[in-house]
Amino acid sequence: MKRLAALTLSLTLLLGLAIPASGEEGTVPPNDSDYEEETVLPDAEEKEEIHSFPDIEGHWAQDIIEKWHSFGVIAGDTATGTFRPDDFLSRAEFATLLNRIMGYPLVEIKHFSDVPADTWYAETMSRLNSAGIIQGDGNNMVRPKDPVTRQEAAVILCRALGIQEQTANISFQDAEEIAPWAEGAVGALYNIGAVHGWEGYFDPQDPISRCQAVTLLNNLIGAVMTIPGTWDQDVTGDLYICAKRAQLENMTVTGNLILTPGVATGDVSLSGVKVEGDLIIRGGGEKSIHIRSECELEGEVILAKISEGTLRLVNESETAIPSVRVSDGNPTVILEGNMDSVSVACGVPVILRNGSVGALSVSAPKADLTVEKDCSVSTLSIETNAKDAGLSLAGTVNTLTSHAAATVTNSGKIDAAHAAASGLVLAGTLPEKITMLSGILRPKNGNGKTITNITVVDK
Repeated sequence: MKRLAALTLSLTLLLGLAIPASGEEGTVPPNDSDYEEETVLPDAEEKEEIHSFPDIEGHWAQDIIEKWHSFGVIAGDTATGTFRPDDFLSRAEFATLLNRIMGYPLVEIKHFSDVPADTWYAETMSRLNSAGIIQGDGNNMVRPKDPVTRQEAAVILCRALGIQEQTANISFQDAEEIAPWAEGAVGALYNIGAVHGWEGYFDPQDPISRCQAVTLLNNLIGAVMTIPGTWDQDVTGDLYICAKRAQLENMTVTGNLILTPGVATGDVSLSGVKVEGDLIIRGGGEKSIHIRSECELEGEVILAKISEGTLRLVNESETAIPSVRVSDGNPTVILEGNMDSVSVACGVPVILRNGSVGALSVSAPKADLTVEKDCSVSTLSIETNAKDAGLSLAGTVNTLTSHAAATVTNSGKIDAAHAAASGLVLAGTLPEKITMLSGILRPKNGNGKTITNITVVDK
């Protein structure tokens, strides 16, 4: 009993959670219509003046709670205006909180048997279900009013934040009480230092309180932008953007910069921004993501959009983006400007225009790549996994190498092409020079005829 009492006061045993203080009468995530005017987020001095909830005065988590309230992530109980920091977190509240950070699209309404259609959290449950975050049990139930346990929160949090499950040499004395379905998630959070336990125990089946949850959320995520406007403050850790209009200026993110699905079809621009981690783009539209002058992108730019609509990334600066990887997109990805390296690792249509690419690789089966006439590529590699890829080239390619059966339709210029696998089709204008690996079938042209003017090489 002493251990359990101490447990409620511990800041170090927590799973990385964050919650709205809403309850059944609570508020829902703000709509974009609430923020029609451009705003500038409050600076540090202004944030100190923000008064949020009467029941957190003097509480050990007061500063953190007010900070996350200023982000627009946590909301008070509409009936009392309180936060109830020591109350436990329900599944519905947890889902609402995650949606405020991520802004999941509403793909379809999921009718859980224990979620009445007129409840404040019904639509949010459908959003997280469509995103694969909350799946329910075998009886079509999600138990929205039940408290979230530590191991449940670990699984949901890893799904939402894209944290890969890991094995870990967990030293908790009650490690055997962790359910098999939660071991990978708990292991991942344990490995990154997000869970430490209390007096050697993890208590995977115990619920956690709101204040404890928001405290560790603060340790896992540097900041969240939910209000359209301008952000010009440095962020230690990860910065999540969940606003349709965002301008990031003259600031540094020491972790990852994540554009969430909440960006939707909006417009995000970076000017004078340094990102020491990855720029992960899960939301955005044809209005585009703009990379402007004096940006330093030290990690990868990863495109992984999950919602409908074309995603467009434009590099408007004179400096090439070092590395871009298209790992998902729906239904089309457009890349404009200069880039040192581009990797196409998914089957959605990818269009390159108005710029240059140093190294371009295609590694997804049935990949669909277009290089427009105003774009040049130094080296283009069709990898082994890119079977049945289709490439339409109207620009200039210095060197093309194919390690898989693929179709290349060329209306531009290819200086040299090398077939390293059988099944290559070179339709349209033939490359000026063609070589092939000995022992494979000769490439064919667009009419299905074997190309004869080829140099055979041993490697």
